[in-house]
Amino acid sequence: MKKIKFILFAFLATVSIVNAQDEDSTFSDVSISMDFNKELYPIVMGNVFVSEDPKAMLMATFAPQSLESLEEELDSDFSGGELKNIKKGMIDIKGTKVLYITGNFTDENGEDYLIEMLAKKNDKDNSIVVITFYDPNAKRTFENEAKKAIVSAKVDE
Repeated sequence: MKKIKFILFAFLATVSIVNAQDEDSTFSDVSISMDFNKELYPIVMGNVFVSEDPKAMLMATFAPQSLESLEEELDSDFSGGELKNIKKGMIDIKGTKVLYITGNFTDENGEDYLIEMLAKKNDKDNSIVVITFYDPNAKRTFENEAKKAIVSAKVDE
């Protein structure tokens, strides 16, 4: 039961971040391939990868909007709310232009998590988004996995 509750929490936390966007924006369940250490996330549900101990989640999704449009929406959508200590901007990861947003989140049980969203251009009208969160005590284990994932992410055809 604890496993199901954590997976549900992981999904709901991700959905709450994604839904911070305008209701007209739609993220889809397009299959996305990525290279990262999948052994760290033993529970796999499509593009969602979960670890129960330590608690962590990594998810990839396809956003049917340009990276520029996504950046504009996220600039206003993350100005307040549940995410604290927000940092955002554009960075270059191994030659890939990546939009990032990071922050801290406390769940309803008082547990803290680091959250990171990374997005890159898929084509001129679409983006790939990788969202991760993990227990801050496991930062060394998980902090680079989303970066590896976003750089290598591609839509499966």
